[in-house]
Amino acid sequence: MQFSIQNHSSGKKHLIADRYEYSLRRTNKNGSELWQCVRRGCGGSASKFRDALQLKCIHKCVVTDRQVITIEMKKRCITASIPVTRIYEEQLCKAVSQSMNINNMHFDSVKSALYQFRNSYIPKLPSTLSEVYIPPEWQLDNAGNQFLRYVTP
Repeated sequence: MQFSIQNHSSGKKHLIADRYEYSLRRTNKNGSELWQCVRRGCGGSASKFRDALQLKCIHKCVVTDRQVITIEMKKRCITASIPVTRIYEEQLCKAVSQSMNINNMHFDSVKSALYQFRNSYIPKLPSTLSEVYIPPEWQLDNAGNQFLRYVTP
């Protein structure tokens, strides 16, 4: 079964397989991992050992086409450096080609979620000069001399 493990905005790892999203519940001593469905009240779980994934319990939740499309849009917001409007258009075209239901999938209904998701992965700009950190190896020129100098008044 195909699956991927991605970092979630909360900092935890999430496993995505067969239209379902799982969070890591525990890692056993033998290296196997137990993953649980992220939907509250669903008993779906999966076990992963090395590169093999096995479904343990059947899901009670239903993943709609809208949720799948939104998840794909959020993934693209992290990886692609293109405008959110273009991501939205491309994902809808892809969904239509896969015969997915896109009723009531207006840009206004997902716009704020996509922008918030993208902004959660973009580091905040420093507000003062003292918050700017330049690693020491970036402060040197090709000859090894320091070229970044700043004298405080």
